[in-house]
Amino acid sequence: FIKLGLQNGVSITPVFTFGLRQSFSFWIPKNALTTYIGRKLGVLPMLFFGVWGVPLGPGKPSDYNIVVGKPIKVPLIAEPTEDQ
Repeated sequence: FIKLGLQNGVSITPVFTFGLRQSFSFWIPKNALTTYIGRKLGVLPMLFFGVWGVPLGPGKPSDYNIVVGKPIKVPLIAEPTEDQ
């Protein structure tokens, strides 16, 4: 999304939500296959459980704190590089 902001010259607004950890339970399978897949993908395979223990279901009710920062103005750059 940063690249899109640069390509379109629009401001980027930082947003962070606290309290999401309480919304979902998770399970990480521990075996050789998931370790192999995790190393190849660079992401550890896991399952998330929401309300009523439903896999990938809606989150459990919990309190969230959402912090919205000041918009960051970025220049219009048609073809941004990785360093930009």
